[in-house]
Amino acid sequence: LVKGSSYYFWDTITAAAAIRPEIFVFKEMRIDVSTSGKNLGKTSQVLFGGKKVQVAMQMDKDAFENLLLSIFSTK
Repeated sequence: LVKGSSYYFWDTITAAAAIRPEIFVFKEMRIDVSTSGKNLGKTSQVLFGGKKVQVAMQMDKDAFENLLLSIFSTK
């Protein structure tokens, strides 16, 4: 963490899912994203419509840490 700031691993975890999908447990869901109004950008699970996507539900934290450390140690 940077002093006075927070860092979230969303982008890092997304990249890890692309590189090593086997360290994640995925679930297929229908997702809809609001494109207007006060809920602009809100993502919701829906029963009908929307788009079928694979959502990461769990991650092997040790495997994720090992992946990060291996990337950081590469010259």
